[in-house]
Amino acid sequence: MCFIGSLTYQPNVEAVLHFHRNVLPKIRGLNANARFIVVGMSAPPTILSLQDGKTCFVASSVPDVRPYLDAATLIVVPLLSGAGTKLKVLEALAHGKAVVSTAIGSEGLNLRPGVDLEIAEARNLLRAHASDCSATPRRAAEWPIRAVNASCLSILGNAFQT
Repeated sequence: MCFIGSLTYQPNVEAVLHFHRNVLPKIRGLNANARFIVVGMSAPPTILSLQDGKTCFVASSVPDVRPYLDAATLIVVPLLSGAGTKLKVLEALAHGKAVVSTAIGSEGLNLRPGVDLEIAEARNLLRAHASDCSATPRRAAEWPIRAVNASCLSILGNAFQT
């Protein structure tokens, strides 16, 4: 499982901490091999301290997030607060990745829950969706993710070029 987002943005920090403390232990109870990778610019000490080299890894200020997206079975977007368009969701979908998000995490996007991504508010639902995909990568790969059309891919391509 992977979270990708700017770690200078407090709602992203809050989301990662919440997921690590409240959801990841339950997922690991169901799948001992589950790993959580946090990728983002300028990780603060509170996020860096989560890295244990076994269940949680932090990649701060990487030059390119694509290798992490390519390697991820599942992208989690456990945002509890925040506003604006969530490009992290579109980027994950553009890479054909399964996404489990809170409603806030996909707010502002015209996506269909249960089709384009999974929406989970309660800890138990987030745990259930994430552990399902984490335990069975094939399940994640089979999600009918068709939310990102060619024009959206074009916009994303322009937005993420350096």
